[in-house]
Amino acid sequence: MEFFAAASSFLDLLYFLNSIRVKSLVSQVLCSFHTQLLEHTRIKAGYWYSGSEFPTTDIISSLFTHLICAYAGLNSSTYQISISASDDYYFSTFTDTIKQKNPSVVTLLSIGGGLANSSLYSSMISQSSSRQSFIQSSIITARFYGFHGLDFCWVSLSTESDMANMAILLDEW
Repeated sequence: MEFFAAASSFLDLLYFLNSIRVKSLVSQVLCSFHTQLLEHTRIKAGYWYSGSEFPTTDIISSLFTHLICAYAGLNSSTYQISISASDDYYFSTFTDTIKQKNPSVVTLLSIGGGLANSSLYSSMISQSSSRQSFIQSSIITARFYGFHGLDFCWVSLSTESDMANMAILLDEW
């Protein structure tokens, strides 16, 4: 899909960024900062965690090329992306708020996170119909909330079966 193609070129970088997350001293904002040379363009990405009390209006988006809004969840029965009622406002205004200070910044919706239920994600990627539900809803949700792409943050992926199924998911996505 064209929508995911833009984000998929950054998938390896974003996965790496997920793995090096550090807690910010400022109001529990979960951020990772890493500069990567990719096709002669420096990528500077950071995370904003919806559970923090750090307002999006205080993010200095001019410091970044990519900002990632964390985290959307996964519905345990439908395997569709879910946004909690408490996050709905923040997610729906994230891109517009961030772009006020930096119109060229790319925003991504992050799915999962370190506290996500690993067995739920394992179950989702193990069945074709569940993967399709996840894929379709992730694209629809990201578009609905105005994000430019997606970030899949599953930090406890560890079994060979999960690794193989993850490869299938990424091929289908």
